[in-house]
Amino acid sequence: MRRPLTAPAAILCLPLLAGVLCAEPVESGSKNQRPILSAASEQRAEAAIEWRATLVEANLALAGGAHDRAEGLLVKLLARPDAAHPSGLLRARASDELADLYRITDRPALAIPHYRNSIESLSRLLGPDQPRVAVSLHNLGVCQGRAGDRAGARKSLDAALEVWRRNDGEQSENYANTVRALQRFVGDD
Repeated sequence: MRRPLTAPAAILCLPLLAGVLCAEPVESGSKNQRPILSAASEQRAEAAIEWRATLVEANLALAGGAHDRAEGLLVKLLARPDAAHPSGLLRARASDELADLYRITDRPALAIPHYRNSIESLSRLLGPDQPRVAVSLHNLGVCQGRAGDRAGARKSLDAALEVWRRNDGEQSENYANTVRALQRFVGDD
């Protein structure tokens, strides 16, 4: 039978790093002490730390105008084998940030597949009504519009409007920005 976690053990086992699950804690001084985290959990935790550090480094490079450096970091991160992906959210975030980089450097065709991957992951992991999903849908629609895909832009921007409507209402700034993007890229179709 498992014992309930004590406060200190619970603190040690906080699943802050990519959903790491802890093993049953053992009292200090026990002959059968074992690590709080399994080897696999430790590897996932280390991978999550590496992912987060790389994401921070890429963001700093982007903020400093070092677009090539940021792109290289994000591409390398996303190319890691599936076993190294500590959580779907970190992978979605990296994909979204690479898409943002391609969007702001006027490479919409490169951004589109990364926004799609991010939207699929974020919708699955957080739910389709999350504001982050709406932001990515909006940005996907903008990229589709810039790439000349008016039908795709309409579909993505309409989906973003629905999320904004449910979350913020039609009077919100987010909703208004998406309406303006829809008018810009689709017009009166």
